[in-house]
Amino acid sequence: MPHCATCDDWLVGGEGTGVNPKTAIDGVGIWEWIPKDSVYRQVTKGVDPTFYTTLVSWKQNLHTYSTTYSAGVLPSPIFSFGHYGIYACRHIGQGNNPGCDPVNDYEGSSYHSWCRAFDLTQVRWGTGTGPTSRMGIIPAGGGGLLAGDHASTSQTLRRRYLGVNAICLKYFKNTLNGWTPDHSNHIHMDNSKPVGVLDKTHMATVRFVQAACNNLNGASLDIDGLWGDLTTAAFTAANAAMCFNVDVFTSSTAWKDWCSMIAKHGFRNQALGYYKYSTVNCPL
Repeated sequence: MPHCATCDDWLVGGEGTGVNPKTAIDGVGIWEWIPKDSVYRQVTKGVDPTFYTTLVSWKQNLHTYSTTYSAGVLPSPIFSFGHYGIYACRHIGQGNNPGCDPVNDYEGSSYHSWCRAFDLTQVRWGTGTGPTSRMGIIPAGGGGLLAGDHASTSQTLRRRYLGVNAICLKYFKNTLNGWTPDHSNHIHMDNSKPVGVLDKTHMATVRFVQAACNNLNGASLDIDGLWGDLTTAAFTAANAAMCFNVDVFTSSTAWKDWCSMIAKHGFRNQALGYYKYSTVNCPL
């Protein structure tokens, strides 16, 4: 499996051979904030081929849901994705070989070391160029990017953030959102595990569910990532509002459908129930 021994290996061959250089994800530019120049700039990044294929599907689904269900608020197409990194020489935990070596220290290395992770900081919709034209889930100004949108004073931004988060979860089980420590300014996605059923032990996913219940269905949960009786009750109420009647704990398809329903409501800026999953035994 290709990996990046140094940040430039994928450009010159070496151990990064097989990692593809990309300036865009399915035509949507990868942009980066360059602090020394105080500008956003389209950049070239190395991406694992399998991970890139999943990113393409994610981008296409994000485009479809955000532009269709926002009722024209978010113009087509998506113009650019901002990022903090795909590859990074990053070490996690206490592995045997601290540093950047996912081959010899797999458990201790971040999936950024494999070029199989993406830190999403920004989404811009529309056809303009330059930072002044950016639209969507980011506040204006500097490197603010996604910072605070999960907890914005704007209900529209909080719901839109949930829409983006929901699409991420359909393709990347390990999606770490703004309620996760050290992730308030980006959404992390990697393909370390296949998407499965709703996992009540994955704290970032539970935080997403809790935030969706709060922001889209009027619950008042602590967004702590712990699935208890209050979260169960709020989740049951959310499902009732959407007439969602399939089991997300046993079916991966059902879990993806649940995320799709959250994305629809988030981008539309409507409370749960605006869209119904089923019309069978469901009050309209």
